[in-house]
Amino acid sequence: MKIKLADLIMDPLLVKLRPVNLVFVSRYRQAYRSEKDLGDIIINKKTKEIVSGNHRVTALLQEYDGDKVIEVAAIIFPTRKAVLEKFVQENADHGNPLSGFSRKLIAQELTKEGMTTERIANLFGVSAGRIVDWAGENVIVLGESKPAKRGVPIGSSMTKKEYSTHVKRDRGISAYSQAEQLTRWINQGLIRLDCTKTINALSELQVALNKFFKKQKAA
Repeated sequence: MKIKLADLIMDPLLVKLRPVNLVFVSRYRQAYRSEKDLGDIIINKKTKEIVSGNHRVTALLQEYDGDKVIEVAAIIFPTRKAVLEKFVQENADHGNPLSGFSRKLIAQELTKEGMTTERIANLFGVSAGRIVDWAGENVIVLGESKPAKRGVPIGSSMTKKEYSTHVKRDRGISAYSQAEQLTRWINQGLIRLDCTKTINALSELQVALNKFFKKQKAA
């Protein structure tokens, strides 16, 4: 099926589950300039929503105008579960694979759609036990259990705003690893003293740590 780039629609849920990474968009732009074939972009024939290809379509839109016509694979998906299943199959194992956090989010959505733990495990190529583990690695946001990135204590509570910041900005590593690395960088003189943003951030960290240890001592 041929369609104008401007007529393609990004599925809000799929973008939420796997945000567009501009680093990969840039790589794909370079690939398209070299006339490389990056595979079929898959869309939902009924809605024209992109099921596989958000990064590639973003790259094409940045390289060309919306009037450019491209060839896509248009498929009829009978259910939302079928869309999610295809999304996983297309993105689980290639040069820009799904992150661990995206996998947790998608697994949760598939569970809501009625897919069995065994089938979800098969889709991701992991054990059923791992899917159960993902389901338990959650935090509580306004009484609702939501997937959290690695390193956050299981069962912690967050406000909606705090969870949004966690999703957008936190890295999936433990406080121990972050503290160990920062300490090493400071001791090795790897911190740029001429970077105002870095010095301000370290000053804020110092204030937060002073409050943290004062609170711990009082307890």
